[in-house]
Amino acid sequence: MSYSFDPDIFRYPRYSEEFDRDFCRASRDEILHVQQTRLKAVLDYCWREMPFYRRLWESSGVSPADIRHPDDIARFPTWDKEVQRAEIEAHPPFGSYYRDTDPANISYLLSSGGTTGTPRIFPIMRDDLPGLQDIQARTMGFIGVKSSDIVQVTTHYSALAGAWCGTWAVEGVGAALVPTGSGKAMPSMRQVDLIHRMGVTVLRSQASYAERLAKTAREMGLDPAAMKVRTIITAGESYSQERRRRIEQEWNAKVYDFFGSSDTFNWSSVDCEHSQATLGAAGMHVWEDCCIVEVLDEQGRICAPGKYGEMTITSLNWRNSPRIRYRTGDLVTVFTDRCGCGRNLVRMSSIIGRVDHVVRIRGVNIYPGAIDATISKADPAIREFYAVASRVDGRDELRIVVEWPDLRDETIVERVRRTVVTHLSLTPVVELVPPGSTTTKTGIEGALNKPRRLFDERSG
Repeated sequence: MSYSFDPDIFRYPRYSEEFDRDFCRASRDEILHVQQTRLKAVLDYCWREMPFYRRLWESSGVSPADIRHPDDIARFPTWDKEVQRAEIEAHPPFGSYYRDTDPANISYLLSSGGTTGTPRIFPIMRDDLPGLQDIQARTMGFIGVKSSDIVQVTTHYSALAGAWCGTWAVEGVGAALVPTGSGKAMPSMRQVDLIHRMGVTVLRSQASYAERLAKTAREMGLDPAAMKVRTIITAGESYSQERRRRIEQEWNAKVYDFFGSSDTFNWSSVDCEHSQATLGAAGMHVWEDCCIVEVLDEQGRICAPGKYGEMTITSLNWRNSPRIRYRTGDLVTVFTDRCGCGRNLVRMSSIIGRVDHVVRIRGVNIYPGAIDATISKADPAIREFYAVASRVDGRDELRIVVEWPDLRDETIVERVRRTVVTHLSLTPVVELVPPGSTTTKTGIEGALNKPRRLFDERSG
């Protein structure tokens, strides 16, 4: 194998044909050898530089010397956002899992969304940026984004990390950036106007917002399929294969789904051609030289390939704070067989939801991704909807609110009801509302954070 290590353990090869051949298509033993070498070097670094990890690992009776194979990482303890919050309270304002918190060295102070509690603050140091950008630019290069492209980023620019990661990625491949931000910052009609007049070739957007922009374009008398957009990058939202197909048809563009985490600052996976051909069902490749993805059950045990569990990431490319066995709360599964594209990297499914967003109704677990897939099966013309679990007269009820032009259309009501019964084993209450009525609830138009389509409003 001719995979080339940089002397700096936090720098990684950008995408190239040589990298694809020498690493992505290498044997599993060769890939795991690279992973083990990288992992051992970063664990040694964490042991030396970060009091948090030394305390955590010593209390569990492990040290970097215990790593002889990447699988040995399972001996190390996991941690999550609750541990983060406790650390921040004990060692304000950031916690003790950073090597450097000197304000003189900070380039960005970013934040989590706070949808599951008090936002966590992430100091991004100047010497963090090259290594973080390596992986983000690699991901863009992998799907064919080049310096000649014009990339419009419609993720909200704020203290949230998403838009900035997209910006660093665009800068990393040398493409032109159109930083419009979300629909809340710039109205959708203006967004479409810029896509049209600037000749945007790559759109970075949440899937739901890409659909909304296509609808807006048609309302403006423009054909999105006739524009120059050839690639749409989605992230941060669970959505169905049917929705992906619709977006590709509306824009005449390929949709690539990414997974990235602001808690680990790693874009850990991306679609390949085979995943494209299967509308994402083949899974997204994981950059295994800088990221280990484990899937854990409720007892913290490794799940078998193909079984869903909580994603746990070991992210190695963040110099100031490598994240070792960080539980993300996302529900995912992995595939370990060689991909149909010929690459031998582990693949992960699209996120179907979060551990804390799963809604259990009458003994049935409902995931956000399953809701989207089910509603799309009922009628592909349904674009916007949300589902609510509530308690009515002491009984759990699932209510599905669907945007539809004819509010008296009992045929679509029955079709949605029947499809939900078939695929989710629940009989819902279906409510039709006028087009545009759900965006405040789901947050799609503003896209200040990840849109939500599944809510639990039960109490007690």
